[in-house]
Amino acid sequence: MKHFDDLKDFLININGKNKFDVIALSETWLMLNNHGLSDFVLDRYTLHTSSRNIKTDGGVAIYVNDDFNQKVMCNISKEK
Repeated sequence: MKHFDDLKDFLININGKNKFDVIALSETWLMLNNHGLSDFVLDRYTLHTSSRNIKTDGGVAIYVNDDFNQKVMCNISKEK
C-alpha cells in the first residue's frame, strides 16, 4: 500500500481523540507474493484482505478493531 505510512501517521496523530471500529481501504494494489501482510500491521487491529492474483490494481483491506469478535466469511466473495 503506497500510503500506508501516511495512514499510520494519521492514526497516531488522532490517538485518543477518535477510535475507529473499522478502517476500510480500496485500491490497495496488494499482491501477497510481493509483500507479506506483516508489512501492513496496525496496532490494535486485525487485517483482512482480498487481492487480485494476477493484476496489481484493485484489492481491498479491512482493519477491524481487536475489541470485536471477528469471523471471516470467504464464501460470500466472488472474484471476476
